[in-house]
Amino acid sequence: MKYRADMHVHSTFSCDSTCVAEDHVRDAIEKGMHYICFTEHYDLNPYDEGFGYYRGDAVSAEIERLRDRYGSEITILKGVEFSEPHLYPREFEAITREDYDYILASIHFLDDRFVLDKTLTQTIPSQQLFERYYHETLQAVRHGGFDAIAHFDYLRRGSGLDLYDKDILTEIFRTMVKQNITLEINTQNERRGIALPFPTPAKAELYAQAGGSRITFGSDGHHKGDLGSGIQAAYSSYAGIPGLVPGVFLKRQFIAL
Repeated sequence: MKYRADMHVHSTFSCDSTCVAEDHVRDAIEKGMHYICFTEHYDLNPYDEGFGYYRGDAVSAEIERLRDRYGSEITILKGVEFSEPHLYPREFEAITREDYDYILASIHFLDDRFVLDKTLTQTIPSQQLFERYYHETLQAVRHGGFDAIAHFDYLRRGSGLDLYDKDILTEIFRTMVKQNITLEINTQNERRGIALPFPTPAKAELYAQAGGSRITFGSDGHHKGDLGSGIQAAYSSYAGIPGLVPGVFLKRQFIAL
């Protein structure tokens, strides 16, 4: 079995990407994928380098052009990665009324600092930092309205640590189940020399134990050649966790694969 999709891809419509969308599409077709989803960053924190960068009309126009050209070979999905939706409820509500196939939510910032900023671990005790990060994640899933939570334990990438309290994760996962929020398995780890995807299999097992079932996979590719990286290896591991069902989103409806 294979997961013939990449549900988390960025193009030059995201400020930190160098790959034009069409190159990702061609790569996906060459790799035999059936679905590709562009999830461009929508960032509203004024300290974020992507603040003010998102151009929804331009994204939509390019996706329609690519669908016209490649639609017979692959399904091209329009997604968005919205940072901290609970902090920007009015703008997020507007996004949910638009024609996205898939809405990802992310925790990228804690106040005025990017979660991967090394100064965080130098100024905030590690345990306290992880508690703050998961508290923000809980606030996001309580707010809800999105389809999946991206790179669940992202702070692990910047800190090199993996600290968590099982009770807070269980509360997050139970809330996700109530809110119909899916767990993304983010495979950028392979490109970065990190042993395990985000989240780790142990956390995905906690999600399943809390009643969660739906998972998607995404490379979080930002550059040419990133597309699909790590997905098949992760699929082999996570799809075998009892209760978990891999799938994709089409018009914001989960489709099991």
